[in-house]
Amino acid sequence: MNARLVNHEVSIRSDLHDTNSTGRGNYGKDPKGFHVTFCFNDSEQEKTKMHMTVHAYTSGKGDYTLKEAVQRPEKPDNTHRKNDRSVWPEGEEVLEEYEDSPVVLNTKRT
Repeated sequence: MNARLVNHEVSIRSDLHDTNSTGRGNYGKDPKGFHVTFCFNDSEQEKTKMHMTVHAYTSGKGDYTLKEAVQRPEKPDNTHRKNDRSVWPEGEEVLEEYEDSPVVLNTKRT
């Protein structure tokens, strides 16, 4: 098995939404529609402070059935969002951790 496919840590970055960064800090409607944003890394990426982002697209608002997943290019953990929060959470940015799990929640529930 490819070690890069084994997630070391996972961050749930968003609830279901239909917007996306269009570059340079601007946001707009995502042409692919509603999705949830996840970040993950493997043990090598943890050492180099890098992670990957995936948009998990669904059929629409209120529907969490996965339709398509799109992986974004690798990013440094210290990359910031428009609201100045890191895309990779640390300390107080982690809203919820799950016991015996590599998953953390990094978004407020709606």
